[in-house]
Amino acid sequence: MKFTFLGYSQKKLIENEIDLRGAAVLRLIADLHTNILKKKKYIIYNGRFYIWFTYGYLIQEFPLLGSEKTVIRKINELVEKGFLHKIIKTNKNGMAGTYMYVTLTDKYEELNPYNSKNYLDVSHNF
Repeated sequence: MKFTFLGYSQKKLIENEIDLRGAAVLRLIADLHTNILKKKKYIIYNGRFYIWFTYGYLIQEFPLLGSEKTVIRKINELVEKGFLHKIIKTNKNGMAGTYMYVTLTDKYEELNPYNSKNYLDVSHNF
């Protein structure tokens, strides 16, 4: 078995019942976290860095994710499993609307194949 997929421990993805689309959504959000600072599309809330985007933006950037309904469902699943945290605001810079902000949680680190717990697990095949 290949040890990693999209930079995540395949074993941990399986243990947490995260499928290919779920892993892809996580990878895209993680990558957005590192690139969004220049665009200033983020907020700091309760000491955490949340990025703002729309479901449509995710589909535009990564059309393989599927429909908007699929992306909504995958994000909600990842929130329920504790890998993402999502907040909804009804105002952004004085403009009324519905704005979703998402951040990676501490549990997200469990998927890192080089996390000391995962790296020292000798039950995987190389």
